[in-house]
Amino acid sequence: MLGTLFNIGDTISFSVYPAVILGNNFKNLKVEGVVPARLAVASGCDVYGMHANVYPTLPTNSPNSADKYNYVLLRNVNDELICVGEVWINQSTVVRTTTTNLEVTILGAGAAHIALVREALQAQGLDVGTIEVKAP
Repeated sequence: MLGTLFNIGDTISFSVYPAVILGNNFKNLKVEGVVPARLAVASGCDVYGMHANVYPTLPTNSPNSADKYNYVLLRNVNDELICVGEVWINQSTVVRTTTTNLEVTILGAGAAHIALVREALQAQGLDVGTIEVKAP
């Protein structure tokens, strides 16, 4: 099971087997926890409906019951909670991101560029802190 591959607070990226159903935008997500189905449901996740949809895309021998595996609770950069069944994740694609802070100076930009820069960075899965306009 994946629960031992990462810890609460890890930032991870991965691919899923049911990419056709779930998409494959699982990048730079913060691990909130690994929980059984009943706790995932209590967190607002429709694990039973999702299991029924994704089961046909899972590897052979995957449990055919949403209650037979755990769910990874993740947060994206927009602070949205995402629930992913452990067996949905292609384990060989799990990558831990070691994060640090970057300070970037963009020459010739002004206050009108703040929203554009923030959106571009967030589109890359980055958690944007502050953007300041400083006099030259």
